[in-house]
Amino acid sequence: MKKWRCTVCNYVHEGDTPPDKCPVCGVGSDKFVLIEESTASEPIEEKNWRCTVCNYVHEDDNPPDKCPICGVGPNKFVLIEEPTASEPVKEKKWRCTVCNHVHSGETAPAKCPVCGVGPNKFVLIEEPTASEPVKEKKWRCTVCNHVHNGETAPAKCPVCGVGSDKFVLIEDATASDSVKAKKWRCTVCNYIHKGETPPAKCPICGVGPEKFVLVEEVDDGLTDKKKDDLQTLLFNVSYGLYIISSIKDDKLNGMVSNTFIQVTDTPLKASVCLGKGTLTSEYVRASGVFGASILGKDNHDLIKHFGYQSGRDVDKFKTRNYITGKTGCPGLSETLCFIECEVEQTIDLGTHYLFIGKVVDGDGFKKEEPMTYAYYHATR
Repeated sequence: MKKWRCTVCNYVHEGDTPPDKCPVCGVGSDKFVLIEESTASEPIEEKNWRCTVCNYVHEDDNPPDKCPICGVGPNKFVLIEEPTASEPVKEKKWRCTVCNHVHSGETAPAKCPVCGVGPNKFVLIEEPTASEPVKEKKWRCTVCNHVHNGETAPAKCPVCGVGSDKFVLIEDATASDSVKAKKWRCTVCNYIHKGETPPAKCPICGVGPEKFVLVEEVDDGLTDKKKDDLQTLLFNVSYGLYIISSIKDDKLNGMVSNTFIQVTDTPLKASVCLGKGTLTSEYVRASGVFGASILGKDNHDLIKHFGYQSGRDVDKFKTRNYITGKTGCPGLSETLCFIECEVEQTIDLGTHYLFIGKVVDGDGFKKEEPMTYAYYHATR
């Protein structure tokens, strides 16, 4: 007896002719095809077609005119290639670009079971061959240089708090690729940009490319990767935040720094490390004195005022309340206290000057908890 198969739902009808109507899905006789009986030496290998929308599988030489589950046309069906005995089936893996959940299946899930996003947020994970080991991607925060390991940049930098848009992919150099990316320093806020040219706009203070200068690299024998790894470790060191001030003739200037520290108590000495291209560094070298105003937790506005504009363009102290110290350096009266130093030694560090000074005077304004670098980035 002949056998007829419904091309829509695969129902099989036995008889000399196909039925007028499929008892399962209701289509007419035109949707039935005759099943050719194979001989013992000729096994039938029926093709399988998968709907790329709902994963319905259709068995026939051709895809159906319409998916009986979701209704899409034949153009949404793909042929399922059957693996041979020597070709084991490898299940596809899809990664959620939001939460990194990994889904196994022919297609991405309709909804991420972890964060709830749709299939458009999933990407196919390409499986490496035996000769292609997996290399984890590394992303660098362009604000604080924190390095993140993962397929995608983090939603938030754990060090300075900026979003994923501030991260750039670190391209791993090969053994033959020893070219180091150029580094550009913003002369206003000291942000460092890596690239062939300076950025169109500083992501910290907003100035244009004309405010960037090329940083001359000092060969320290470290690769960029090793430097990034070590810098990540150094982010565990705690810092305070200060306004470092100085004078030159009758001009005043100040800048934000986290490098002011006491180095000895007998005698009282302190040091500060400033970039060579900064105006404050120029003033300290000219006058031989510097002051440090110690910031409190409510001094966020001073960081913006003294850190996001250059003293070459504006008089930063013109609109601020300050005292003039013994050395002539200005101390901000809205901070916790002010400490003055006379430079006794200057050490050239290549890109920076380390000024070591004798503490000669100071003044206190209020007793509160000082601001740390970590607190500022967590609350700005």
